[in-house]
Amino acid sequence: ETLANFMLPGSVVFLQSDIQNVLDDMRLKFRESDKYFQDEIDDVNEYMSENYIGIPTEREISVIKRDLPVYRTIFRRTEVEFQ
Repeated sequence: ETLANFMLPGSVVFLQSDIQNVLDDMRLKFRESDKYFQDEIDDVNEYMSENYIGIPTEREISVIKRDLPVYRTIFRRTEVEFQ
């Protein structure tokens, strides 16, 4: 919820990991703050196929070269004022 205090409504948090349970844990934390953050993907078993930023990290490049998955999702800051 600390992020919610400093983010403008509509701002984006992009989560990405090549370790599924790491991404799932981060995702769960943000979903617990659904008052302030909305997951852009409704189904927790689905992930984005592309990097939202469009610039891959060195790790992402390495993982993709090895034909391994990268798990991604986006949360958007809601309009709810932080309290």
